Amino acid sequence: MPPVCASEHGEKTVNGYRCFSLRSLRLCGVFSVVFSHRRDAFYASRQSERRGRLRAVVARARLPYNRGMAPRPRLLLLIGNTSLRWRVERGGELASGGAAPVGEPPPEALRGLARACDAYAASVNPPRLARIRAELGLPIPAVGEDIPIPIENRTREPARVGADRLLAALGAWRRAGASIVVDAGTAITVDLVAGGPAFEGGAILPGLARCAEALHGATALLPRVTIDRPPESALGRDTEEAIRAGIYFGAAGAVRFLIEKLRAGREGLPVLVTGGAAELLLPALPAGCIVDRDLAFRGMAAALDAARTRPAP
Repeated sequence: MPPVCASEHGEKTVNGYRCFSLRSLRLCGVFSVVFSHRRDAFYASRQSERRGRLRAVVARARLPYNRGMAPRPRLLLLIGNTSLRWRVERGGELASGGAAPVGEPPPEALRGLARACDAYAASVNPPRLARIRAELGLPIPAVGEDIPIPIENRTREPARVGADRLLAALGAWRRAGASIVVDAGTAITVDLVAGGPAFEGGAILPGLARCAEALHGATALLPRVTIDRPPESALGRDTEEAIRAGIYFGAAGAVRFLIEKLRAGREGLPVLVTGGAAELLLPALPAGCIVDRDLAFRGMAAALDAARTRPAP
């Protein structure tokens, strides 16, 4: 093919050169960019599909369908909005564990456990789950995505219910049957678990720390406070005491009222309290409430056990 040159005029031949207008070359450039974008999108889609298939394969491969095969310890990761928590589960018993702020890299102790155990995660924080996978260098299966949670979800929009609520409900059912679950974390949830098991739904309100942050952030004069123990009195003698009393007893009163409403017609339902502020909130709750910080981990173990007993494909 003869060499190509550009001309402001139409296509012609000059000394053996084929000449094209600048306009035609610009159009070629536009088509090239469009093609490049479509090509990149196609390959990105294929790569995402491959990653999804890999997660599914890893999830099923780690479940020992071979009855003669001794399962390795399982590392259970709960990735929330503010904290990353983990437990090691051996033979149905929850053993050692730990916690770290969700925005920090995984500590070395967790990296070591991830190498020695089969790791699984449950998350309400998808970006952080992706980072954990990358930082640990493992395609960690997600309970609730790659592995189903074996509890009936009776809410109107099942897909919008967080895996943490479903797992806590499953853990509560495994421990106490039909019950009420109070999860006091970044948010406070009060949920009803029916026999079956079934997740009936519940209520969501701001957690203690979020209430304190909201008051400080939305006002000019109210200070930022922390609530690390129950206030001695509902009568605050200064601004900080008044804020702590209002937030603590207000949240506790709301939870007590919700428990009362959910128990109506269902007398005798046990109440299980979990989450980072479980012990903090317990003194202001009705008598007989049981603290179990590991409800969601128990639910994860139950989901993995249910997946293990499925027939091999």
